Amino acid sequence: MLHNITSYRIALLGDPEVGKTSLAIRHCKGTFTNTESFFATAGVGDFHAVTHDNGIKLQIVDQATGHKLARISSDYQYRNTMAYVIAFDQSNRESFERIGSYWMENLNYYLKENTPVIIVATKSDLSKKVVSNEEAENLASYLSEKYSKNVTYFGRTSAKNNVNVSSLFYSVVNSIRELMGCSPIYSTINQAKLETEGDCIVFFNKAHQGKRDDQFFQCFRSTELTGSETLAEILKHAAKENNRSRKVCVDLGWMNEDGTITKDAPQPVKDNDPSKISSLATYLLKK
Repeated sequence: MLHNITSYRIALLGDPEVGKTSLAIRHCKGTFTNTESFFATAGVGDFHAVTHDNGIKLQIVDQATGHKLARISSDYQYRNTMAYVIAFDQSNRESFERIGSYWMENLNYYLKENTPVIIVATKSDLSKKVVSNEEAENLASYLSEKYSKNVTYFGRTSAKNNVNVSSLFYSVVNSIRELMGCSPIYSTINQAKLETEGDCIVFFNKAHQGKRDDQFFQCFRSTELTGSETLAEILKHAAKENNRSRKVCVDLGWMNEDGTITKDAPQPVKDNDPSKISSLATYLLKK
């Protein structure tokens, strides 16, 4: 089916080696490139583009990362840009602190009042995390108030493991469309802040509660959950049969229709994969 092409221009900002290019390449080409092994993006920056099946063309301008280059190329980078993504490396605190001390100050001159600015953490695959989600949320709120701008925090992503990357860019497009008075075109559920089993349980219970008045949802077998189950128990129940728990897990992107865990599920869900736990239990019983 052919669609009219609608273009959205997004600028990727942030310190050298935070993973901006990796985010763009992962979304546009579906591959991971360890750009830290190459020179930092130079000149006026790289340009990445992808056209989705629905006719949405995403133009991603990858900011040159040298500090002087960032200022020289700023006119080119910011002209006609509809949203800005400022990335920081979750294992590098300086890259986080410079969002407020450098990048927002540099960007503020070009920024229209309601243009979306989205702060995002990269490299969630690394065990080292020196910035909490709460701290990043607070920074976004502070910058939004300080500059009277539309600044939000998306959450954690991993270009290497392809976690929350597409969700990030889909959310950006939805934010642009909202500003234009248009309906969201992507159905996105931001799970970039789900870091613990407790986070996932709360998220699941809210999603389950929100579907109770849905007549189609009521067609599925009742879950018979009390609300006090562990994440492993929830997933085991959902994997067992095509019930309401599985329907919620499928809608959240945690499970496939057959009850298996998806590759894009949050890490706590993957850690409690019923098939892996069952295999481990069987192995230990045989020992």
